[in-house]
Amino acid sequence: MSQDESESSVGITWKFRQVELGRILSAYRKLRGEDRRLAESRMLSWLDAHKAEAGWDELRRIAPAGKLAKLESPGLADEILTLPNIEPLTCAYEIPELLLGSLLSKPQRHVYVAHRPEVDFERIDKKIGCYCGEETRYSIPPTRLSDAENIAIVYHELEAGGHSLSHNHPGDEILYVDEGLVEVRMEDTGLWVRLDKGSFIHFEAGQLHSAWNCSDKTAKMFIIRYLQLSSGTRLDVLREVASLKPSKRLIKTILEDIRCSVWTPLEQQEYLQPDQVCDRRGLGRFLELLCSERFLGDGHGGLTYNDLHERSETKQYDYSRSKLARLHYGEAPVKKEQLLELADIYRVAPILFYNFLFPAFRYAIAVQDKDEKGMRLIPREFGSSDGVVYKVPHRRLAYSDIAIATATLSPRESTPENRHPGYELLKPLEGEVAVKFGTTGHPPITRGEYALFCSDSRHRVCNFGEAPARVLIIRFLE
Repeated sequence: MSQDESESSVGITWKFRQVELGRILSAYRKLRGEDRRLAESRMLSWLDAHKAEAGWDELRRIAPAGKLAKLESPGLADEILTLPNIEPLTCAYEIPELLLGSLLSKPQRHVYVAHRPEVDFERIDKKIGCYCGEETRYSIPPTRLSDAENIAIVYHELEAGGHSLSHNHPGDEILYVDEGLVEVRMEDTGLWVRLDKGSFIHFEAGQLHSAWNCSDKTAKMFIIRYLQLSSGTRLDVLREVASLKPSKRLIKTILEDIRCSVWTPLEQQEYLQPDQVCDRRGLGRFLELLCSERFLGDGHGGLTYNDLHERSETKQYDYSRSKLARLHYGEAPVKKEQLLELADIYRVAPILFYNFLFPAFRYAIAVQDKDEKGMRLIPREFGSSDGVVYKVPHRRLAYSDIAIATATLSPRESTPENRHPGYELLKPLEGEVAVKFGTTGHPPITRGEYALFCSDSRHRVCNFGEAPARVLIIRFLE
């Protein structure tokens, strides 16, 4: 794309999978707590004001008389919707145009994509022609995994004195600072966090938030939006709360959130080396995913409590059907050593369980420095070794289906082969790494690049170089 093309909104054609677009629009409307009739009224007003303009016949077909039920219902149609621009949608749902910009990335039916943001990404703020803040630039990857519709990646640059538009969206956001000094401001909660190079923040993106450059140099940020459009722990909690009939286990979870929020620093120190699982609900959700038909594949109907009980007996562990059910519901206490047993029963790598030992906090967690002082070493019995050292943050974001870790690999070392539900993103911080699926390998990626892949196939991360490599690992559990 030429510079002239990237700075003009003329001639852009938006093509959406209606299923994907419908989920996004419905999720944004529900985040705002709006009835569909209000969005329909705004849509009808827009269409009436543009009767003389060509190009809206397809939208009128999908949303006759401004009715949006068909547009929002992913079960009604899975077709391509083509529009000259997205103004009627952003007006109807009052969404900043930039937040739909990630859909301009071309979906690819592959299990792996890799890009270098500063080289491969396409600038979209000028292309769309919308206001997105002061002295700011947004870029998106040319391609994305077609099945990973919940994951949107953006590269964001702020000149000195610049700031982004205050906005919110469903799901989570991870902001990693590649260069500069950035202040992330969350208006609803009053949380302001300054992050320098090598720091990152993981927060609930339903809060109004913005990023501000606090230095006289250009700030560069690698941003991941995890939208969780149709399922996920936070969405399940919100649905249960909205039903006005919360279960006893949800009440226990909310009380635990309150307890964590009023911890004193001394109490928090006690959890730096935890001996039992703090985030029981998160662990339960993960266990459910490990038993799902989608993860097991090959026509497998999913694992039942009977199946797991039989495995437990074979391994001579003491897990009754009722205890397994309580684990899945997040109701049973779990000691650290029991996680090793569960990894054996569910046949996954123990490292995938370790982050659930740490407490979950609402709104945001941040790792403030590149030296990883906010990270905790994973012990050898869970996966670290002389050649591969894992660390995880000593806090989790509540109701999130994201797990964050770093791995430092010695030269010519590889992580143990593993698989888990969902997707995984690798961002090298030092050196270079490559992903191998069985005997199939991909070219190495280095600092300034990333790889996103489907993680339900057995894979390992390899350092084929002569220098140590350190990589940020983000797992999206779905």
